[in-house]
Amino acid sequence: MNGRCFIVGAGTWTEQTLPVAPGDLLIAADGGWLPLQAIGLTPDIVLGDFDSAPAPAAVPVRRFPVRKDQTDMQLAIEYGRQQGFCRFALYGGTGGRIDHTLANVQCLLGLARQGAQAILYGDGFALCVLADGALRFPPEATGTLSVFALGGPAQGVEEQGLSYPAQGVVLSPDCPTGVSNAFTGTPARVAVQSGALLLYWQRPNPDPVWE
Repeated sequence: MNGRCFIVGAGTWTEQTLPVAPGDLLIAADGGWLPLQAIGLTPDIVLGDFDSAPAPAAVPVRRFPVRKDQTDMQLAIEYGRQQGFCRFALYGGTGGRIDHTLANVQCLLGLARQGAQAILYGDGFALCVLADGALRFPPEATGTLSVFALGGPAQGVEEQGLSYPAQGVVLSPDCPTGVSNAFTGTPARVAVQSGALLLYWQRPNPDPVWE
C-alpha cells in the first residue's frame, strides 16, 4: 500500500496540522483523538482502553480492556499493519511517562524488523529505527544526528556526509559511540549491514528516505 498510516497517541502534542493525504489512514490511540479534534481532523478509527480520555462519539471505536499485554499505540500499529500499511508516522508518542516513550521505541524496532518504515515525531525531534538497510537525508538537513545500536550489536555501520564519517564500524548497545554527529550541508547516508540502529535528529528537518 502506497499511503501512510498516521497514528496519534495521548503524549506530548505540538503539531498545528498533519500532512494526511488521500489514501492515508489516520488512527487515534486512546486519548489521541483529542488533539486531532483541536486541529479539526477526524480519525478514521479510535482504538484503546480509554483510560486517559473517554471514547468519542460519531467515530468508529475499537475498545480494549485496561488489563492487557499491549499498549494502545501498539494496538494501533497492529491495526495499521492489518490494513496493509508499511509506512507509519507516529505522533503523541513521547513526553510524559518515559516508559511509554521507551515502549514506542520498541514499537519502532518491531516495525523495522517487519520491513516497515516508521518515524516517531516528538517535540523538536524525531526518531526512527533502521534495520539491515540504509537511508538518506537531503543536503538541507541541519543540526545533530545521533545513532545508537538497538537490540544488540550493529554490524557494518556506515555514516557518510556527516562531520564524523564511519565505514564498517560495529556499534554496541552498551556504548553510545554514535551520539552527536552532525549534518554538513551535503547529502547524508546511514547504513547498517546487520542489526538495528535508533536514529535521532532535530525537527524541523526533512524526513529521511529509505533506500
